[in-house]
Amino acid sequence: MHEKSIAHLDLKSPNILISSYDPSETCAKLTDFGTSDHINDSSVFPTVDNPVWLAPEIINKEILSVKADTYSYGVVLWELLCRDKYFSELTFMVDIVDQIRAGIRPTIPAHCPEIYKEVLTSCWHQIPWNRAEWPWVITKLNEILVDDPKMEEIFSAIDEEKL
Repeated sequence: MHEKSIAHLDLKSPNILISSYDPSETCAKLTDFGTSDHINDSSVFPTVDNPVWLAPEIINKEILSVKADTYSYGVVLWELLCRDKYFSELTFMVDIVDQIRAGIRPTIPAHCPEIYKEVLTSCWHQIPWNRAEWPWVITKLNEILVDDPKMEEIFSAIDEEKL
């Protein structure tokens, strides 16, 4: 998609469907391509109902790029790590927008491995062209899955905190 300069522009956890809970058969499917657009000089800013996953440049109606999806993916990764809603402590959408515009992100838990922190912060950088490239993100996430046996322990600890 991104290789063809097409951005989803509404990438968020509710738009990711899981086909199976069996780990050997799990497949995530991205849905809701209603705001997807071919990125060019005449790109139209999407209208969405919730700013939580929106990149700052969409909120500010600045230049669009596929890097908006990278930002949104970083938000989804934070939600997966923390098993919580991004900016869950904020009640009003305007407050969430203010936080995103100011470059404020939710706290990354202390027990989060450094490599995962690096992926998160690289995805949700305030400046779009400073965000990670997708191949790098995929490589790092694969390293985490293969090389860090503590990830299961970390997710278990988070689950216990939420109980």
